[in-house]
Amino acid sequence: WAYAAALLIIIVLVLVTYNNLSYVFNDSRKEKSIIEERIVLESILSHVRSLDSGLRSFNLSASENLLTPYYRGLGGIKRDTIKLKKMLNTKEGPERMLWTDLINRLREKSNQTIREVEKRRLKNDDSVSVAINEQLNLQYTDTLVMHINSLLKSNRETVKQASDKRKDFTKDISYQFFIL
Repeated sequence: WAYAAALLIIIVLVLVTYNNLSYVFNDSRKEKSIIEERIVLESILSHVRSLDSGLRSFNLSASENLLTPYYRGLGGIKRDTIKLKKMLNTKEGPERMLWTDLINRLREKSNQTIREVEKRRLKNDDSVSVAINEQLNLQYTDTLVMHINSLLKSNRETVKQASDKRKDFTKDISYQFFIL
């Protein structure tokens, strides 16, 4: 009976260990997707800054040559939006709404800057109109940055929680192997 009891204990410990390792593996996959999200969010911030930089330079000089950062930012935002839409498929509930809101804000920002560049090209604006458009552009940028920073903060908290859980599981697995 002693051998049967020892074998039963070993089987139970192996099953529990396997279950814990499975959880750690799934958690690592989730953390990978969270890191990918963080990279896309930081890329969006960079592209929004490029867009604003090119737009400011163009507003000051009206030189088409200074729109290079603007076009780089606009193209980057389009690519990032495609990535966000793919990520949106994995989101549910309130989190999905936050990511949808980000996509909508990016679209609004892009459309507003495109309108601003076209107006400036046509010289269809006066100094008051330019100032209003710049203020509107800053508002779009500020709300986007706040929204992205909020998502990044949530992202960091999720990674920290996952890391803490992994530490606990590592301790459990160590104890189980010690018992074996």
